[in-house]
Amino acid sequence: MASWANPTVDRLAKDEVPAGEFCGLVVNCSWPMPADVVARYEAFRGELVAAMPAEAYIYPASTLHCTACTLKAFTSGGPLAGAEARDAARARWEPV
Repeated sequence: MASWANPTVDRLAKDEVPAGEFCGLVVNCSWPMPADVVARYEAFRGELVAAMPAEAYIYPASTLHCTACTLKAFTSGGPLAGAEARDAARARWEPV
């Protein structure tokens, strides 16, 4: 497997990141996408897969979303202190 320019992404790709090492907060919407968007994207994705080199990873429709904002990038300074802090942060933001 080729290495990635970003060392964190490289570790993620190699499954070398233990659970809880990173913690981020991203507000997403439009997930999952409506069926008509998924159908059109999958047709487009098929064309991309055929046209791109085999090394290119083309995301499946199940990963499509709209990122409204990134409040804390997972790469910006490590995890919240412990599982309780992560659970509390998740509980505060999930209703939003």
